Amino acid sequence: MYALSYLINNSFCLLIMAIIFVCHLRGPDTRQSTGLFRAMVIGMMAFTVLDMLCGLQENGAIRPTRWCVEVLNVLYFSVSAATVFVACLYTENELGATWLGNRKKIGLLALPLLVLVVCL
Repeated sequence: MYALSYLINNSFCLLIMAIIFVCHLRGPDTRQSTGLFRAMVIGMMAFTVLDMLCGLQENGAIRPTRWCVEVLNVLYFSVSAATVFVACLYTENELGATWLGNRKKIGLLALPLLVLVVCL
């Protein structure tokens, strides 16, 4: 029963994010922050799908092989970190940060993401 409610809740969240994404695609805005916002929504949608799969696996609704569980865990944490990174870039862009054009500074900001992926 818990797995079913988990599936329904995550599906509802996916539906809301898909509506936001489609409505945002129809807009004529071509700023850099628009692309970052879209990437952030896509990242959140991917994270929600992975969260749904992890929840179903934890509740025994699906029984993937050990290898699949390990890949799922790596993807779960990688997508989570990447989404947070894009959200950080989006926020800084909206706040008017001028350093976003500097690749070295963005690389420095991405360093924790890289460390996490290497550790995974």
